[in-house]
Amino acid sequence: MDGFLPALNDTQGAYTNQPSPGSEGEDSDEIFSSPVPPVQFPPHEDTEAYLRQNLNILPPRPVNLSALPDEPFSGKAPKITDLIKLAIWGSKHKQLTLNQIYAEIENRYPSWKMAKDKPWQRSIRHNLSLKAIFVHQERPVSHPGKGHYWMLDYRQGEGNKRDRKR
Repeated sequence: MDGFLPALNDTQGAYTNQPSPGSEGEDSDEIFSSPVPPVQFPPHEDTEAYLRQNLNILPPRPVNLSALPDEPFSGKAPKITDLIKLAIWGSKHKQLTLNQIYAEIENRYPSWKMAKDKPWQRSIRHNLSLKAIFVHQERPVSHPGKGHYWMLDYRQGEGNKRDRKR
């Protein structure tokens, strides 16, 4: 889980470079330099308010995967996009890698981990690349690890990043 983690700079609403927690979950105070410029994101309060309104999560309920119904579902399972949003937003640094998103969802719904075929993982990959709300940040070369960090930017809207060709 080592790599670039943005931390919100409250005065500017921008993320700044800070190290990620170690693989055992401990935080490191060592600061890494990164060639990746800070990305401007809305304040956490605004994003959380958007998610609460969009997903109908009333306070004091936390905005994370625990806000979704338990299995067995009385109707349809939650939307994949909602699972991704809540997994990312429920994380400490408001960003996750693809494998961390899978792990969070499997922790919330253990039966999904047991499935032989995991079509929901294909749906997650598809939605991360398709939906404008999901923004990825490259890992700096100096930080080991696989994949991008995925974050939320509700200002991009709920639609697709680009027109789909069929």
